[in-house]
Amino acid sequence: MSTAKTHVLRVKPPWRQDGNRTRCGRRAEGRMAAIQPDALMAATARPYWQWSAIIRGGNGHLAPPQVRETYPGAPAGLCVPCWLNLGRYGYQDWRADPLEVLRVDLAVKDDHGRRFLARELTALADLVAAHPEEFRQAMEDEDVLTALAG
Repeated sequence: MSTAKTHVLRVKPPWRQDGNRTRCGRRAEGRMAAIQPDALMAATARPYWQWSAIIRGGNGHLAPPQVRETYPGAPAGLCVPCWLNLGRYGYQDWRADPLEVLRVDLAVKDDHGRRFLARELTALADLVAAHPEEFRQAMEDEDVLTALAG
């Protein structure tokens, strides 16, 4: 029998309006317990991420629940897939490394996820088209062209 686990929240891009998601991919809603990770928590989880292949049963399918729910090294009561994901990808900060935050979105393979990301990127492009001067100013403020040239 599975007991309620505490999940680890995923960092989301600043424009994303939908609810939070956990590192294991669930929507964080209702009475679900979910926490924001910090750098120390990620460093503690780091040695355990290789175990994620075992959780997936080696063939892309999830291992039996008793394997997924406990793991030596994971804090008691914490979702093991969330813990292992945190160990693999570490602590993320949008401003420090936006590509790392988007990695999970860019790697999505299911059609629904791909359509959602495509619509989101199209909406961002529409926003830029509607406000070209503000976008140009933001590019200057972030010194994007200099960074691209280097």
